[in-house]
Amino acid sequence: MKNSTLVGLSLLVAAYVSLMAGCAMSTPDSADVNAAGNQSLMQLHDIWVLETLDREALELVSERQRPRMELNHREMTMSGFDGCNNLRGAIRHLDAEAIEFGPIIATRKACPDMTLSDRFQLNLTQVRGYTRQNLKLYLLDQNGNEILSFQKTD
Repeated sequence: MKNSTLVGLSLLVAAYVSLMAGCAMSTPDSADVNAAGNQSLMQLHDIWVLETLDREALELVSERQRPRMELNHREMTMSGFDGCNNLRGAIRHLDAEAIEFGPIIATRKACPDMTLSDRFQLNLTQVRGYTRQNLKLYLLDQNGNEILSFQKTD
């Protein structure tokens, strides 16, 4: 009885060690992909100011009206300003080429013209992807069409 218990315990320990060793191993390819993906996500983690909406340059009375957003890839949140109201929301999905925002909440200020604010918020709900080039961020709809473009700012 004692020998069978020791054999069973030895097999259990051997199986556990094998399992843990297998979990700790990774291929160089997957490590490179993860490193590249993390670098890409880290480059999104910044403050962005809106340059175009539906590929049209913004016509603003004042720079204080310019929509902006901050993306936080670690907390999977976005916050910003739509030209009138402050915004906050979750990033529902994010990877090296796709981004999707969850529900967005906003303050309810009564600004004289809500056209820009409404269009900006509507476009945010349609975002499914992105591309980056240098200090520019392009948000894309489900068909890959550019619907918002931003410039990185400090």
